[in-house]
Amino acid sequence: MTKPLRDADLPVPGDRWSGPVADIDWSTDMVETIQRYARWAAQAFEKARELGQALDAREKDDALTR
Repeated sequence: MTKPLRDADLPVPGDRWSGPVADIDWSTDMVETIQRYARWAAQAFEKARELGQALDAREKDDALTR
């Protein structure tokens, strides 16, 4: 599962698996798709973080107005 991430030069979070790895040559399209997915995922996580900060700020503002 992690080989396509490594082949696309993407970080592999929590990579502790040391079993055998199949020698698979990923097509350029597959690597580009994985890289595109990684960018979208990073954007989604950033937006989720921003949303969490906004919700925290809203709760603080609500508490101050009480």
